[in-house]
Amino acid sequence: MIKPTPKPFAWRRNLVFVWFAQVLSLMGFAFAMSFAAYYIQALGVTDSDAVKMWNGLYQAAGPLAFGVMGPIWGALGDRFGRRLMMLRACLAASVIVYLMGCVSSVEQLIFLRLMQGMFTGTVSAAMTLVATTTPGRHHGVALGSLQTSIVVGWMGGSALGGYLADRIGYATTMKFGGVLLLVSALIVLLGVKEDFRKPNGEEAVSSDSDNGQAGTLVGVLPIMALFLCVSLARRFDMAILPLFVQELNGGQLAGSATRMGQLGAACSVAVALSAVVFGYLTDRLTPARIAIVSVLFGSVCTASQFLVGSFGGLVVARLCVSVAMGGLDPACQVWLTRSTIESRRGRLIGYSTSARSLGWIIASLSSAYIATRVGVRPVFLIGGALLLLMVPVILRTSQQLGRHRRGQS
Repeated sequence: MIKPTPKPFAWRRNLVFVWFAQVLSLMGFAFAMSFAAYYIQALGVTDSDAVKMWNGLYQAAGPLAFGVMGPIWGALGDRFGRRLMMLRACLAASVIVYLMGCVSSVEQLIFLRLMQGMFTGTVSAAMTLVATTTPGRHHGVALGSLQTSIVVGWMGGSALGGYLADRIGYATTMKFGGVLLLVSALIVLLGVKEDFRKPNGEEAVSSDSDNGQAGTLVGVLPIMALFLCVSLARRFDMAILPLFVQELNGGQLAGSATRMGQLGAACSVAVALSAVVFGYLTDRLTPARIAIVSVLFGSVCTASQFLVGSFGGLVVARLCVSVAMGGLDPACQVWLTRSTIESRRGRLIGYSTSARSLGWIIASLSSAYIATRVGVRPVFLIGGALLLLMVPVILRTSQQLGRHRRGQS
């Protein structure tokens, strides 16, 4: 049974409300994540190596829990509706982020970070909702636009959060983040609509038989491997970036949050603009071409941070990295949605989130360990090398998916 194409007004209306909800939710998350390395120090951890390792654990704890829960939430979304999953993620995040501002020890903070990963996941929920309510020919533009909401929200949260953190404290700033996430949940509740119809047994069997392995994990396994590798490469230096900003700030904690916020805001603008452009191009070119251009340019820019000697130089380097990375996520996401059927898309996007989470975990822990042994700067060189290694991975994925499509035709 072929489902009717959503009316143009319906999917555009949903995209607008989801866009604004994501802006506010990412602002709230930015309040909780951008300055975690500084919050850890404010909680009493003073040894530099200990700060690096606790920050690495903080960065890895969320993806660890969400990597386990992602497929479960995705399957529940396929069964009960994607709007409900987005509402659940926003409400849970509002409570947990607020509680992060109430902790008295780093151990409590790590525990709440685990809870955040287990019960939230607004980005994947929003991606699934938009992917399943938008006509296929508009996936590139819709998902690229949604990517801008993520970076615009992170931009606002980084800039405002950095300003507030240096003036009213990290704990109070996190509580404000929880309030923003609550407002995001209200937007989803009141503004987002979904004409969800649970597919019956016959429809599911018919869809699977018509699409071969498109509805299964095996059919998109090459893309899952790509998501893991891409997440590892692009997030490799994220855990140590706040500490590098602090190093460029003379090692002082005071003022580092403001600078980190300024850096995050500038980079978010670059990602937002490049995501729209690359999203448009992805509807007209192959995702593999877009991804290869992104990782080649990103590799050079990431490695160049090894030579940076001032905060201004870091801003320039990170802007270039952000422009390059703006094309990577839309390309991979469009690749995934074009290789799956709608009735199981939520579940498979959940698996892709698990793959990304595993890459994030490896990146956070390994970069933190390397930083304790050889310092922060070599991490950028390794990150650039990892991005360069993505070229053969992307080409291999493209070849495997091409053979699979020819085998199904």
